[in-house]
Amino acid sequence: MTTFSLELTGQRVRVATLEPTAARRVGDYVRRNRAFHGPWNPRFSERYYSDEFWSDRLAQNLEEAGRGESLRLFVLEAADPAGAVRG
Repeated sequence: MTTFSLELTGQRVRVATLEPTAARRVGDYVRRNRAFHGPWNPRFSERYYSDEFWSDRLAQNLEEAGRGESLRLFVLEAADPAGAVRG
């Protein structure tokens, strides 16, 4: 398995790839923002909103980045990089 890691940190935000161990944090983000993003997002299955889905997806994200196929980053607060996903 090829994996990849990237982190860019500014004064207020950190933009980074996330490991599958961050699945709960990403799941919390998509569940918190489900209604807000609803008008623009495609209709997702209920599994999309589960931590299990995000554990699998985050592992896949790192594999794809390692192969040079895609790069999916998440926005976090620089002061609390282990805290809530902001985007």
